[in-house]
Amino acid sequence: MSTPIIPVYFELSWSILSTIGAANVLFGLLVVGITHFSQITIVPIVSSAAGAIANGLCYYAYYDDTYSLKNKAAASAFGDFFWLIQEIGLSFYSYVLLRRILKDRGWRIFNFLFWTIVAAIIAIRIMIAVSRVKFILKGNTNLQSTVNNLHVGYFVLIATLECISSFFLLKTFAEVKSTSLRAALKGGLFKYLMRSTEVRLATLAVLGTMRAITYSFQMTAQSATNAASQLDRFAYTLECLFPVVMFIDVLASKLVFTAQVYEPQCPQAPAVRGFMSSRKPEGWDPAAQHSGRVVEVRGGLTSSRVVSTVGDASRSDAGEIDDVESGRPLGGISKTVEIST
Repeated sequence: MSTPIIPVYFELSWSILSTIGAANVLFGLLVVGITHFSQITIVPIVSSAAGAIANGLCYYAYYDDTYSLKNKAAASAFGDFFWLIQEIGLSFYSYVLLRRILKDRGWRIFNFLFWTIVAAIIAIRIMIAVSRVKFILKGNTNLQSTVNNLHVGYFVLIATLECISSFFLLKTFAEVKSTSLRAALKGGLFKYLMRSTEVRLATLAVLGTMRAITYSFQMTAQSATNAASQLDRFAYTLECLFPVVMFIDVLASKLVFTAQVYEPQCPQAPAVRGFMSSRKPEGWDPAAQHSGRVVEVRGGLTSSRVVSTVGDASRSDAGEIDDVESGRPLGGISKTVEIST
């Protein structure tokens, strides 16, 4: 009787998925070098690192028979732990944003809903890990159906969590954009933030729903043996690639912010041709020739504040996505522009 050949690690899809996670970590470090270190940039890096570890452990738990059952069960349990960090960590990208821009009642409602769903996700993942450990140690194939059913609730909750986060983000950005337009300010940055949030919502919600459906048809533990399980593997591959979308979001928001900062706020008057007197009037003070108004708009609020100032007209739009980590007071996104007169 021939001995079954153990597949080589890099002949399986788990090695490719693990490599994608490791590459995303390197990409994330490059993004940190271009921008700066913040909670926004650390979320996709941690998620990618956890995915790389989990996919590597999956090979030793379910494919390499040279290890004892206890070691394989331990690898499976740690793999489920790192998968939890990877999959739930993606939702913390929106949480970091909302932690700074929501206040009072809105923040309390979101925070309660967020952590309630997170607690339910963690509880389900623990049950999945325990079921898999029992499956490895006892070889009870009936536990596979239990794992499948638990995954349905697990992925539905992840999709729900992203939908709730996106609702609060879109609501806040829409209010800020509307207030900016009423104050005759440019809303390009907030329009971009709304679009990027919609992309994240569409992607994660679709992936969560797809995996909830496809994983219910899983026949063999961690093996793509039918069309549904292969489609699930495809959806998980897209999930592993999703941190790239977050890196693009960080870089693009910085680009949009920079473009607004250095774009002139009002057209300059053309130079007058002809002879002009170079004599300055009496009492002329160069410091008094630059006056303006500072209009401040706070996200989530329906009021704006106009302050008359006299000084150097060098300030411009503010509101970069990474400014949520700059230590500003809580209570909304600030968009400040000085209109020279």
